[in-house]
Amino acid sequence: IVNNIEEAYNMEKYVKDDVEEELELQKSLNTIAAYDSLTVKTIEEKKKFIFEFNPPNMDFKIEILERALKDEDINVIHYAAVELNRVDVEFQKNIKEVEKSGDRLEIYQAYKEYINSGILKDFMLTFYLEKSLNLLLELISEKKELRVELLSIYEKLERKKEYENLLQTLIDEQTKKELVELMLDFLYKENRYEEMLKYQKRFSNLGIELPEVFSGEVEI
Repeated sequence: IVNNIEEAYNMEKYVKDDVEEELELQKSLNTIAAYDSLTVKTIEEKKKFIFEFNPPNMDFKIEILERALKDEDINVIHYAAVELNRVDVEFQKNIKEVEKSGDRLEIYQAYKEYINSGILKDFMLTFYLEKSLNLLLELISEKKELRVELLSIYEKLERKKEYENLLQTLIDEQTKKELVELMLDFLYKENRYEEMLKYQKRFSNLGIELPEVFSGEVEI
C-alpha cells in the first residue's frame, strides 16, 4: 500500500508541477550553457565572462561561480573565487548599511536576499537563518501577514514541529489551496501517507485531488 501511495503521489506531482518542472529544466539548460561557455573560451574570455555574468537571479550566478570553482583551469578557479568574494562582500556591506537604519523589515529583507542567493553555507547559513527568525518573530506582532515567511525559515532550519504547527494555524485561519498543498507535501515527505490522504479528503472541495489509483487502496 505504501509503495502504491508513494508511486501515485510522485506521478501526481509530476503532472501537477509540469510547468514548474519545465521552468526548472530551462534553468538547468541555461546553467549547462553558461558553464559550458567556460570550457570553450580563452583565458581572457573566461575572465570577462565570470566578471560580467549577471543573470536576473543571483542564485543562478552563484551556482555558476561555484561550479567554476571545480574547473580544471586554475585561472577559472581564481576568477570565480575572486568574484564570489566580491559578491559576498557586497551583501555584507548592504546589510551593514541597512542595519544602521534600524528598519527591522528592511533588515529582514536584506538577510533574506543573502540567504536566498545560495552563497551562504553551513554555520553562516544557520547564523543568518536564526537572525532572520528572531527578526520575524518580532515583526509579526505588528504584521501578522509575515507569518507565512516563517515557513521557509522553519523548513530550512528543519524545525518540523514549528513548521507543521504554523502551517496548520494558517490553514485554520484562511484555507488556501497553496497552504493545503504545502501540508500535503510535508506529510508526504514525513512518510505520513494515511494522514496525507485524510487531509486531502478533508479539503477536496479546493480541487486538490490525488490520482485515481488511490481509490480503495487505503481505508480512511
